[in-house]
Amino acid sequence: VLVTVGGSGKRCWMISLHLAPFKFYPNQVRTHLELMGAALREAPSLHALPPPRVVIGGDLNAELHEVAMLQRECATLGGALARVVSPGDTGLSADFSKPECIDHLFISPGLRLVDPLEL
Repeated sequence: VLVTVGGSGKRCWMISLHLAPFKFYPNQVRTHLELMGAALREAPSLHALPPPRVVIGGDLNAELHEVAMLQRECATLGGALARVVSPGDTGLSADFSKPECIDHLFISPGLRLVDPLEL
């Protein structure tokens, strides 16, 4: 969704994702991210000046090394977006036996983290 921030009128795309586990469905995850990126690029608001900021967050069902790979491969998560570092694990493995870092947050240039992320 496209929102405005406070009374400034600055615009920001807020995007929530819940992806299939990358280790089992890498092609589906890549396709999902490519479709999201295409939709953002085609949005008329992105061609306005200044362009809106972007916040992408959610359950990516991907470990840190998998997210790093996706950032290299997919322009939607790579490029200008910065991953906000989590202070620790954010979820559990599929069998609930161990903690994992599977939830992630990305922000575009011009945005900054005001308070540390606590989950």
